[in-house]
Amino acid sequence: MRHTDTEHREQRGTRIGYTRVSTVSQTLDQQNEALTAANVTKTFSDIMSGARDDRPGLAALMEYVRTGDTGESPILSPPGFRVGLFWSRFS
Repeated sequence: MRHTDTEHREQRGTRIGYTRVSTVSQTLDQQNEALTAANVTKTFSDIMSGARDDRPGLAALMEYVRTGDTGESPILSPPGFRVGLFWSRFS
């Protein structure tokens, strides 16, 4: 039996990522690498201060998620900028 992308997504969920940096002089590369290693298949991003609540990428993620999806967001820990993953299951 063949499933469409939508049917597959509804049955198994999607690993969704969110990345953000504060300025255009920063890069999302390290965060994107962490999400790729975590098998994330859909990523939303913002390049703006974390103090702002009007983040278009985060808003798009929240519109996209469905029950059963898993959200992943790399956490950069200064001073070594070690990348860890924060994740949450949407229900």
